[in-house]
Amino acid sequence: MKTSTWMKAIAVGALFRPVPAAGQTTQFQVVALAPEPALTATRCLAQRPRRSPTWDALGQALILDKDVAKARLGELEDSVSALAAARADDVDAQFLLAAVLGARAEVEGGRTKMKVAEKLIAQLDSVLAMDPEHGGALDLMGRLHAAVMRMDWLKRTIATRILGGAALRAASWDRAEHLLESAVAVEPCVGDHYYELAAVYANRGKRGLALDEIAKFFELGPSADWDPRVYGRATTLMEELHRGS
Repeated sequence: MKTSTWMKAIAVGALFRPVPAAGQTTQFQVVALAPEPALTATRCLAQRPRRSPTWDALGQALILDKDVAKARLGELEDSVSALAAARADDVDAQFLLAAVLGARAEVEGGRTKMKVAEKLIAQLDSVLAMDPEHGGALDLMGRLHAAVMRMDWLKRTIATRILGGAALRAASWDRAEHLLESAVAVEPCVGDHYYELAAVYANRGKRGLALDEIAKFFELGPSADWDPRVYGRATTLMEELHRGS
């Protein structure tokens, strides 16, 4: 059973929010952009199912004060963990738990963040074992890799060796890029995938490819269920990429 596109769109907005400015990496690679066929917003809109109360609760928690969000997400994790245990073969239930863990990884700090991230990796591994083409899981795993690679050397060392984030040591830009490209390929109607891939391309100095993906993000149109913060960051990234031309 495939997890709904809307569910994934909410979940993929949950992990390690900050993305550096496009110019913080190596010299941009200038690539000529060929016009791409516009994504059909009507087609994508037709794929959006009705929202469930649990996913609404997760989305609402992400806009709360951080301390309140921690408590709310802790309670949500308890209930979703019970659901995942009761439905061990249900990929939707397993991904829902991964989404909550991703949200917790955003709001927690220090050693707790690393412990949650380790649990998230294990949960995503389980989801991808059940469904190797699960767009939401591919996206979240790609974000994890990118988030680790965006840390400076000292922070990465503390996170992976001192705070217990051993599973994060395997992070790489190549893996982040591959995972996010795969997410885009299997779920072309989830705008968040394009933004995250564009951000990774920008980090790697692939300016032309980044511009191409950020354009596709906006081609989806206002009917997409974007987190407003993601839309704002996408706008900023696009402006930075154009200034670099």
